[in-house]
Amino acid sequence: MPLRSTAIGHALAPVVWTATTRSALAYAAVLDARDATLLADDDPAFSALPMQIVTPEWAAALQLRGNAILGLTPAEAMRGVHVGQDTRFLQPIPRDRPLRTHATIVDARPVRTGALMVVRYATYDAEVLIADTLSRSIYRSVAADGRPAEAPASARVRAPTPTPAPTPASMADLTMAVSVALPRGFAHLYSECADIWNPIHTERSVALAAGLPDIIVHGTALWALAGLTLMRHVPARRLSRLACRFAAPLTAGEDAVVRFGAEGHVASFEIHDGQGSACVRDGIAEFGS
Repeated sequence: MPLRSTAIGHALAPVVWTATTRSALAYAAVLDARDATLLADDDPAFSALPMQIVTPEWAAALQLRGNAILGLTPAEAMRGVHVGQDTRFLQPIPRDRPLRTHATIVDARPVRTGALMVVRYATYDAEVLIADTLSRSIYRSVAADGRPAEAPASARVRAPTPTPAPTPASMADLTMAVSVALPRGFAHLYSECADIWNPIHTERSVALAAGLPDIIVHGTALWALAGLTLMRHVPARRLSRLACRFAAPLTAGEDAVVRFGAEGHVASFEIHDGQGSACVRDGIAEFGS
């Protein structure tokens, strides 16, 4: 069955989430348990890492599983692959206050490899927008019935539209590289510390059944590791945007290499596996004051 263009504009029920000190520490620890500054909750400046916004976004995304609005069979729904993440961080994540994450389907159309769906996640602290994400997924080998010429008004939420990720020609030279050692169990730890569980990242039998060679590291984990690496190299500025395309899976147990370059307040990045193949492409990080 094709992915329905009538899903465009469909808004999911908002998810309420609180960044507790415990959850902020756990998320930071899974990205780098050796960095004491990330775990210093006694520091008045301690705060949740901005990339932790993926936790409530995932909770909102779970509502799409088996959702009849998409028109997919259960088998087709299992073919969804996260292929891109573009998040603007507008305000720091406050601790110990309930936040609301709203999700709206803003695109559904055929592409070469299947059916593309784009979901916007807008997270609010009361009425203040703190993060705005466009998340792209492709349902592999699934048809789509096209899309209307213009998305309905309900799809145009208050969040500003993130601009597309840069093309390779617009990226700074990736002259710097940082190796990140990822143990075999990293994806298991990330699943629990980020509260993002999908069995292809933790159960080898499920990964093999899905046609993967082994369990793989979450795309949002690689995205976050790149963000943390770049935050350390632009220490005087606040991360305001982090975007990338997930080009290939990173098998659990493989180390990652973050390659990057910066021009002013903008950095470009890729993530390569141990053999030099790019798992993450077209990465961009923007920094504000």
